[in-house]
Amino acid sequence: VSVDSTTTTTTNNNNNIAMASTLEILGDCAVKNERYRSAVDYYREAADLARRHTNIANIVPSLGKDGVHSTQEATLRIKECTALSKIGSIIEASSIMERSFQTKQLSTTTTQHPHPYSTLEGHMLLGSLYNQSGRHPDAIVEYKHAVGKNAYALEAIECLAVLGVGENIILEMVDRGLDCLRKHGEEEDVNGGGGDGSRDNADMRDVGKENATKEELVPVHEFARAHSTLQKIQLASSHHHFSVLVSSFPDHPYLLMSLANIQQEMGHILRSEQNYQRVRSLDPHWVESMDRYAYLLFQLRMSRKNAFVLQQGGFLHYKYSCHHGRDKIEGTCGVEEELGQLCADLLDAEDKQPEPWVCLSMYHLAREDHDKALAFVDKAISLNQQHAFAHYLRGSILHSSQRYDHAVVSFFRANDLQKDLPSYEGLVESYLAANKFKEAICT
Repeated sequence: VSVDSTTTTTTNNNNNIAMASTLEILGDCAVKNERYRSAVDYYREAADLARRHTNIANIVPSLGKDGVHSTQEATLRIKECTALSKIGSIIEASSIMERSFQTKQLSTTTTQHPHPYSTLEGHMLLGSLYNQSGRHPDAIVEYKHAVGKNAYALEAIECLAVLGVGENIILEMVDRGLDCLRKHGEEEDVNGGGGDGSRDNADMRDVGKENATKEELVPVHEFARAHSTLQKIQLASSHHHFSVLVSSFPDHPYLLMSLANIQQEMGHILRSEQNYQRVRSLDPHWVESMDRYAYLLFQLRMSRKNAFVLQQGGFLHYKYSCHHGRDKIEGTCGVEEELGQLCADLLDAEDKQPEPWVCLSMYHLAREDHDKALAFVDKAISLNQQHAFAHYLRGSILHSSQRYDHAVVSFFRANDLQKDLPSYEGLVESYLAANKFKEAICT
């Protein structure tokens, strides 16, 4: 009877594993077809089956009753919460992640350690969920864990800078992450390449072996300094750091785009335009931050026409003047046509991101059609409410239409998402135009 019972248990466990794998594949297919609610159900059922397979004797009390106890279960929970975030269930997703990856705090220490089955992907997901729900201190903790786990988590470094973490603290976490990778490489050399086989650990083993003989695969310290100075609006310093990065990686679209954005803010219109065009030549389907290139073309259009259509509105007109020689060229030289072509290319490449619709909004703004411009920028915000530049442009359009109270809301949101000088000036200008002098002074 004992042998039969053991055989039955083994068979059930094998069936659970097979069914969990099948449900995971179905969930991946549902995500591919953007059927996120179905994907959530598949992943959730698969995670429950994976949990049943876990040997009771292997359950660690410190991981909590609801915590994950295997790599497979951890992967499924992350996929489940990613699908939930796609349908806007941010609170539910963060709650599941917290329960799944929370460890019991030891009374002898105040240091919060990551869950044994947590991965870089899990830390990044939870950090993003916290950030979207306004829990910035918790997001900082997760991004720190991500950088401490892998110093080449560049997105986490950028997020820490955006959330206002000091440069020294970020560099300290980068050093900790590099040490962690070196230790992984050394341990793998000693153990002969063993491990649990998970994707994150496999990546860390590969990177760790490289770091055992090299200081840095990429100049990650320079990357951290570039974003830290950018968030502190130290444009000259940030321009220097990004220039160093571009000299090391001259054909990297993201670095060229970042450098072009800074040059545009500094008023270096010609150099900024050249870098934008270089990005377009390297990757014709690149969409990220291309709305800022559209804004640069819009500036050139307004400069050449010498038509400060928003001068009565009082805000954007100072942005329209071109200070580095393009306005000396007679005629429009097809800038409006170029802006229209950029809109068409971006919409063909990706119409579910906000940048193409912001670009289309500026195209109609250049044609002095404010109603269509406002409609398209609202479309962009509906696709991504965290897109700061869309809120900034919306405030500018409302300001030019003398709807100052509504403009205040948009500029305030833009400044809240990304603190920069243009959105701050727009907020103050809108308060002044609405005769709210006390608010303008206190802003």
